[in-house]
Amino acid sequence: MPGIVPKLSRTPGGQRRNAPALGQDTDAVLAEVGLTPQQIAELKRRGVVAGGAA
Repeated sequence: MPGIVPKLSRTPGGQRRNAPALGQDTDAVLAEVGLTPQQIAELKRRGVVAGGAA
């Protein structure tokens, strides 16, 4: 039956952590693929990527 959602009283849902903010991991990801801090800063300056501090 559509629209019926089971109620799981023994295993209630919960929020473990918030999702990351948009761009929060940009520096780490770009560094992991081999970009230097200077290259990351240039991408940010040109508006190609957004994120945390370089």
